[in-house]
Amino acid sequence: MTRLQQPSHSGQPSLETTSTAVEYTERLSHLLQERLDLAIAIKQISDSQIQAARSGEVNVTLGLIARKQSLLEQLEQLRQGMQPYYLDDPDRRQWKTPERREECQRVANECNAILQQTLQLEQATLEELSAKREALAAQLQDGKDSTIASNAYATDRLLGASTLDIRDL
Repeated sequence: MTRLQQPSHSGQPSLETTSTAVEYTERLSHLLQERLDLAIAIKQISDSQIQAARSGEVNVTLGLIARKQSLLEQLEQLRQGMQPYYLDDPDRRQWKTPERREECQRVANECNAILQQTLQLEQATLEELSAKREALAAQLQDGKDSTIASNAYATDRLLGASTLDIRDL
């Protein structure tokens, strides 16, 4: 895959330069649409993940996290592929039409909103799982405390029954 280079902005662009510049922005538009598609897929999994966490379905939650991991890796690769565009002056990009630029901006804004919602879902899932973990730890501690107390009483009964009173000897 060859990476298109942003043409120089000095002087009047030639037809070839204009064509290359439009290809460059079309590539950006395509990458942003891919990013949006990935963001939607990640959010859908995050929606399922919070429901599974609330239901206490730990294995389902872990499975969803594993499925989401490959999408997050794809999102990171896409972000790296978009790196050259971050350095551009957006006002200097040449678009096929003004509508195409507006559509690209709409896709970018929608993607950012979905990723923000996903981060909020992730935080809610983390809080839900932490609360479940704390509740389980408390239950385990209660069980451990009752076992310790029961063992202490059993030991006390055992020691009380086996002591020899030497006063009568």
